[in-house]
Amino acid sequence: MTLPFSRRTAIAAVTVAALAVAGGAVALLDPFASNTPASAGASDNAYPITYATVQRQDLQSQTEVQGTLTYANVGNAANPTNIVLPSGTALSTVQQAQAQVAAAQQTLAADQASLQSTEVANAKAMAQADQAVQAAQAALASDEAALEGTSKSNGTSLVQADQAVAAAKATLASDEAALAEVEKGNVQSLAQAEPSVHAAQATVASDRAGVQAVEKGNGQSLAQAEQSVQAAKAAVAGDQAAVQTVEKGNGQSLAQAGQSVQTAKAAVASDQAAVQTAEKGNRQALAQAEQSLQAAQATVAADRAGEHTAEQADAESLSQAQQQLASARSTLSGDQATLSADQATLSAEQQKETVDCDGNGAASPGASAAVNSPPGTTSPGSGGTGTSTACAADESAVAQDTTTVTADKQKVNTDAAAVQAAQDNVTATRTKNTQTLQAAQAQLATAQAQLTTAQAQVPAAKLSNEKALQAAQAQLATAQAQLATAQAQVPATKLSNEKALQAAQAQLATAEAQLTTAQAQVPATELSNEKALQAAQAQLATAEAQLTTAQAQVPATKISNEKALQQAQAQVTAAQAQVSQAEVAVASAQDGNAKGTQQAQAQVVAAEAQVTSAQDSAALTQAGNVKATQQAQAQVASAQLALSQDRSDLATDQADVGVSGGGGSSGGGGGSSPTYTDLPAVGQVISRGQTLFAVNGEPALLLYGYVTPWRAFMPGIPPGADVGALNANLEALGYGKDLGGDNFTAATEAAVKRLQSAHGLPVTGQLPLGSVLFQPSAVAVNAITPNLGSAATAGQTVLEVTLTARQVQIQLDASEQSDVQTGDKVSIVMPNNSTTPGVVTYVGTVASNPSGGNGPVIPVNVTPLDPAATGTLDQLPVNVWITEGSVNNAWVVPVDALVALAGGGYALEYVGGGGVHHLEAVSLGLFDDADGLVQVTGAGLYNGQRIVVPNV
Repeated sequence: MTLPFSRRTAIAAVTVAALAVAGGAVALLDPFASNTPASAGASDNAYPITYATVQRQDLQSQTEVQGTLTYANVGNAANPTNIVLPSGTALSTVQQAQAQVAAAQQTLAADQASLQSTEVANAKAMAQADQAVQAAQAALASDEAALEGTSKSNGTSLVQADQAVAAAKATLASDEAALAEVEKGNVQSLAQAEPSVHAAQATVASDRAGVQAVEKGNGQSLAQAEQSVQAAKAAVAGDQAAVQTVEKGNGQSLAQAGQSVQTAKAAVASDQAAVQTAEKGNRQALAQAEQSLQAAQATVAADRAGEHTAEQADAESLSQAQQQLASARSTLSGDQATLSADQATLSAEQQKETVDCDGNGAASPGASAAVNSPPGTTSPGSGGTGTSTACAADESAVAQDTTTVTADKQKVNTDAAAVQAAQDNVTATRTKNTQTLQAAQAQLATAQAQLTTAQAQVPAAKLSNEKALQAAQAQLATAQAQLATAQAQVPATKLSNEKALQAAQAQLATAEAQLTTAQAQVPATELSNEKALQAAQAQLATAEAQLTTAQAQVPATKISNEKALQQAQAQVTAAQAQVSQAEVAVASAQDGNAKGTQQAQAQVVAAEAQVTSAQDSAALTQAGNVKATQQAQAQVASAQLALSQDRSDLATDQADVGVSGGGGSSGGGGGSSPTYTDLPAVGQVISRGQTLFAVNGEPALLLYGYVTPWRAFMPGIPPGADVGALNANLEALGYGKDLGGDNFTAATEAAVKRLQSAHGLPVTGQLPLGSVLFQPSAVAVNAITPNLGSAATAGQTVLEVTLTARQVQIQLDASEQSDVQTGDKVSIVMPNNSTTPGVVTYVGTVASNPSGGNGPVIPVNVTPLDPAATGTLDQLPVNVWITEGSVNNAWVVPVDALVALAGGGYALEYVGGGGVHHLEAVSLGLFDDADGLVQVTGAGLYNGQRIVVPNV
């Protein structure tokens, strides 16, 4: 089969080839950004093109695979399908389960009533116990409130005393902290006064050193200024010499550039002649390849017509042979019926002869021998009774019937030989037709191979021609670039020389300016040195004045610190006295509070004991209640479990109730054992809604679908594919519409009732298991296993049938399983290249490795939506386009319009304003291999945008 994405690989190769033909232009940032509009049918890149537009449309991704068109059996028409009687549950079993459910419901109701009575009694007892507990708790709450009041009063007085102590202690702590701060401040202020003196002394010493340094620096800066003047003079002399050297070199480089221009012009003229020669040779080679392609296409068309003619002739000859076979079988069937009738007549005449030739009314020992004796003779031991008139007539009739039967047998044998000859003729015709078709197909395959070769030669010739042209164009472009480079070097050399001269002159001017600046700096440096010396001397005078002030502040600071220390010590002494008085008051309050608290606590303890007693009584009552409730609840749970189990058994039996009655018990037709009451005839074709067979008068109807019945259909069953198939058939038969998909709805029940009414069945709205059976299409009966009146046994093969539906069988690469789903739309391509729609109806889940294959495959079945368009041939090879994905309202362009970028990714060449060509980078999405389209996204795309498609 054709692997998916193989076309995309070829597309990528063609796109890259188109890029090569374009001369590698896409490697540039924007190769088309010229200001000259392109002429129609050509771009700036000088390769043949057409134009397309960016479109908004829906897109589908399709994969082409190979399949075999056959009939919808497991293999083909020669591999029949068995129709089996499903197993089911007897109706009496369902009725017993219903009775058990009813009994379980009564038991559950009684247990629930008992549980309710127990809960009421428990509630009364618990209410009385709760009242006793509440009374004891109220007394406890009153005593606790009294205790809390006493504690609160005691706490208030004690808190007040404690607050007084805390206030006194806080005052003491504050005064002590203030004393510490005073002492600390005294030390700091004295310490600060002394460092100020030291700092002033250090500043004076530093300023004196600074004056000396300024005086020394003034001498050094004046010497440096004089040195700068001498260096600037030397630089001016060197730059003047450099200017003269640059002027000499400029003349030499300009002469060399002129020689390079002349050499490049000669190379361009030679390469232009080579390009013209390559273009002429390309046109001749391409014309020859196209002539070969046209001849191959004509041959393929003729061979396809011959194959079609052979198929028609084969079909006509096979149809004639099959008609002769059917006629011979019909004649044989009639003659066999005649033989049976004549044999029955002969048997009756022989019995009559036996009676008539025996005078006692019973056959004598020789009577049986007389049957085969010549007329008019008597057998030994007959007693002479064979000579009567009746006996002679009987003997004559027997002889005549024997002759007739013998003639009938000869005719049947002749008919059988005719049937065998007709069958041999059909077989020979099929063999001859197959050989004729294979020969035509082989001839077509040879022509198609030649066409493929010719088709491959055209692009190969184009590619070879383009490569030769590209090489010549590339060489010409190189020569032109070299000429442009040489021509550009002349003014560049002039400009470079001019710049070098200007730079040397600028450097000389800079050196002269530096000399002037250095000469002017000498008097400025002398003035600056004088100012710096004066500033240093002024700073020294200020530092000496600050030293005198700091030395006078030290004795005044010592006197102030002594006075502050004495005041802080007096405040600390007073605070200590207040703390002692507050602590005495606290001790007195604590003694009185202890006595009142002890009395209140004793009352609380007594109330707590009463609460505990009441709670213990309530707990005993509750424990008894819990035990009684648990016993009642256990009985209810047991009844609920039994009811649940009975309901589950009933649901299982209802879902499994079937026409076979469980294979031996009474079925839906009454109490008798299930037997076959209706069977079809061999060769009969049975369609949707018709009876396949009947058990106890209940028909099994044929419905179309790919599901296997496994349960009865009735309201309340869970959704499933089997229900969906039932709904689809009820709608197709006209019994309802919009029935609910995979759900058994009220509309489904109503449609089932209409189906039952139409077939004269009891109208219940339910279908027992086996009352409907599913096959993909109408069936033709090949063989019947049971006889009328025989027992209907579950699992028994009833009919052997052949499906009449057409089907395409595909062996799909297992790696592509996720790309195909049931319901996918496909296109079937017949050998004459006509197409007809189909739908995927089965996707296998088990892979296999066929001998000689390329890896594991899974089976996929496709059903044609127009079977008549597929003809009647069996095992016919076809191609199938499977839709793998789709996208709506996407930007879509031809795949051939893609341009591969040198740095990776793809772009579109679009026509901008004034006919100027540009590149627009795009990202790729879904591919449509069948139509050669691709989904793209890009910031600059718009509907109807004009894009370039290379003709490669």
